[in-house]
Amino acid sequence: MSQLSQWALNGVPAQTDADIVGEVQLQQQLYHAATVTAVATDAVSYTTILVTVINDGNGRFHILFPLPNNSTYILTFKTSGKL
Repeated sequence: MSQLSQWALNGVPAQTDADIVGEVQLQQQLYHAATVTAVATDAVSYTTILVTVINDGNGRFHILFPLPNNSTYILTFKTSGKL
């Protein structure tokens, strides 16, 4: 990734958002009725970062959140649904 931020981008990363893919399973099967929410927290400053959860269907989702600085982040997921 460091090569993507060389000369043409003047040290700015090519992608400023994290895009994380996930899935919810129940008893080792994709959980189709799952609803997912997420919160990202900067592990150094403990500030909360806005997270967008996108439901890709059939128990799959991905989240997007901006990376305001080079830090470690804590992601907290909550899932709900009905059987």
